[in-house]
Amino acid sequence: GGFDNDGDTYIKAVNEFGSCSQLAGFEPIPGNDNNKVRFQIYPNPTAEAIKVKINGDMASSIEYSIMSIDGKVIKAGATKENMFEFGTQQMANGIYVLSITDNNGSQGVQRFEVSR
Repeated sequence: GGFDNDGDTYIKAVNEFGSCSQLAGFEPIPGNDNNKVRFQIYPNPTAEAIKVKINGDMASSIEYSIMSIDGKVIKAGATKENMFEFGTQQMANGIYVLSITDNNGSQGVQRFEVSR
């Protein structure tokens, strides 16, 4: 991405034929980066459990959901803790998605892998 000669922002995208095309006039959503819940998942990949740590100031509570890669909700709940843990012993090997939403509507999403 960058700016073209007249100052408009642009991004380059790879089309279905593998060549690059330019998307002119692309504007990122203002403030979008500030509306994300930032968190860490470890260990990743995991065999027994994942630990989740919310970075920075946390809202009073968060909702979370773990989904399989095909979109099935495996586990969902809420917590007021900035560190929590999920057991993964009952989950099949594969890629999962953890989605976290705080009470301000900010969201963060990360993938993790269960592997034994």
